[in-house]
Amino acid sequence: MSDIFLSKIDDVFNISGRGIILAPGFPDSDYKFDGEYDVFIKEASRIKKCRAVFIVPFQSPPPRELCYFCHLSGIIKAEIPVGSELWLSGVETSNIFAQQV
Repeated sequence: MSDIFLSKIDDVFNISGRGIILAPGFPDSDYKFDGEYDVFIKEASRIKKCRAVFIVPFQSPPPRELCYFCHLSGIIKAEIPVGSELWLSGVETSNIFAQQV
């Protein structure tokens, strides 16, 4: 198992009743998230660990491409600077990335 870089964080939202949500989303055609994950936010020499759940939200009308969005717990918005990196911890790459046919 290893650490997997997912993305640079473009924006951080604190949505009432949902908590912290990160942008960008992750296309469901490329990823296959299932369950809760250990993640860390890496910014310069600082690392902040937390938990994440990736969900595809219901939208009406549906978007052209469905995306997972990252919901974080154990962290507050002020601890996540835009431009920092989102990493998964202790996960096999084959368990995250969808199989390309």
